[in-house]
Amino acid sequence: MGRGGFQVEESAVKAVVALTLKVSENTFRGMFLQTVQWGVAKGDADTRGGRARLHTLFKLARELAGTLRVVMVPYFQVLWFGVTPCAIHFSNRRSFLLRIRARNVPWDLMRNW
Repeated sequence: MGRGGFQVEESAVKAVVALTLKVSENTFRGMFLQTVQWGVAKGDADTRGGRARLHTLFKLARELAGTLRVVMVPYFQVLWFGVTPCAIHFSNRRSFLLRIRARNVPWDLMRNW
């Protein structure tokens, strides 16, 4: 992604943060869940676009956490369960899987993503 792409990404993140300040919590919940699903879309995690979406998702989550603070706390679980399969895919290391399993991560929830 060139310099222009990063400027577009930054503007989009700022726009979404501004929008979330104007919607109800129920609307925010649906919007955030759709954004997580978009960011961790299966099938193209190896592509450049898939990694760019994941990067944008993290940037958006960071900005939302800085702006909404306490409101964002329950949504980190959703973010974690959505991103963990991507991390496993990228790392593809057995030690990573064993550390996750030692923390009793509910695998059934991750498979649904």
